[in-house]
Amino acid sequence: MLTLLLGRGESGKMRHITDEICKAAKAGVKGQILLVPEQYSHDTERQLCRAGGNSICLYAEVLTFKRLTNRVLASVGGLAQKQLDEGGRCL
Repeated sequence: MLTLLLGRGESGKMRHITDEICKAAKAGVKGQILLVPEQYSHDTERQLCRAGGNSICLYAEVLTFKRLTNRVLASVGGLAQKQLDEGGRCL
């Protein structure tokens, strides 16, 4: 499910998101992804770990757009295929 949470800066959006992720993690929901821009990834991971504790990484992760793209391509296409080297091309 995609949820857009809109609001001004420092209005409590990140706190709301981390609370929802932690609530879902306590219910046993795995595979949650928090998608953030590259420059916010480290701070967001720290905030998520602070809110959910050490075990939150079993249920949720913070991904940037680039990391999400790499993960999708590695599993379904593009990066999943092995590239031929020059020796293989000659054969």
